[in-house]
Amino acid sequence: MAHLLWLLYVVLIVVAFSSVSANLVTYNVTFVSCVEGSTCPQGNPSVYSATFALNGTLSPNITLNVGDTLQFNLATSVPSHPLTICQNSVVPSFCQGAASTNLLNTPITNAGTTTSVVFSTSGTYYYGCNNHPGMGAMINVIQTVTAAASASTTVVTSSAATANTASSVATAMVTSASTGSTSSSTKGAGARHQLSVLFLFTVIVALFTIIFT
Repeated sequence: MAHLLWLLYVVLIVVAFSSVSANLVTYNVTFVSCVEGSTCPQGNPSVYSATFALNGTLSPNITLNVGDTLQFNLATSVPSHPLTICQNSVVPSFCQGAASTNLLNTPITNAGTTTSVVFSTSGTYYYGCNNHPGMGAMINVIQTVTAAASASTTVVTSSAATANTASSVATAMVTSASTGSTSSSTKGAGARHQLSVLFLFTVIVALFTIIFT
């Protein structure tokens, strides 16, 4: 009996978490002109006065949840500015000179190419040009619990703020049924609810184990 109860316990764990999946957050990336001291990120070389833009917003910060996948779709060829995602960088380098151990993607330069990274650990990461500073921003990955709006429609908010105080904040909210740049896979009833259910079943299994063994 005890073995059957523990088998039931394992099955319930699998069922409770099988419906939870991470978000796929996508951005169309271009390389556009910016104004020094205004819309350019901190440290941007005046010889270029240009930076990466995500969905038309100049170098916004990105906030993701642990487990999310960030995907960049490069729409502009940038032969001198490899689009890079990295860790252990600093402001305003934004991946400039990132060594292989800190690269999270293979830098891309050709229009039509795509790069993506799955973030499994919370922390601060970066994107930008591998050759020059001041052409990117931060990626903040946080450990949060996001509940689904419904079984068919999920709302994901992507808050974007530029690397300097003069830049704007862009917020994109889309549903899984729309064609926006940020999409989410369908989730279950929410991790908090699942943990409550799991705790309840744990107590029930423990009681049955005590009674029947």
